[in-house]
Amino acid sequence: MILPFLIVDALLKIREDGRLKSYSTLIATDTNRDGYRKILGMERNSESEQSWLKFFRNLKQRDLKGVDFIVSNHNGGLINAVANHFQEVTWQRYQTFLPITY
Repeated sequence: MILPFLIVDALLKIREDGRLKSYSTLIATDTNRDGYRKILGMERNSESEQSWLKFFRNLKQRDLKGVDFIVSNHNGGLINAVANHFQEVTWQRYQTFLPITY
């Protein structure tokens, strides 16, 4: 799957069994030409560099390629993992925090 635009983040609050619980959940989304988001991967894990490395490796094993642009927050482990897996990709930090409903 060739996806030029990737948004990655970690959600910290997840609704489970009708309750809001604190979990770190790594998520990657793409936005299609019509503006709809598609979840490419989601994994409950920490925001460590090793977790992000594993997350990106899993996406690539599922045939993720053609990424030209990544948007994320400025988490150090995430930035290092992006640099490791996507050397030629342009990275940009979120300019403003926008509430995202998945």
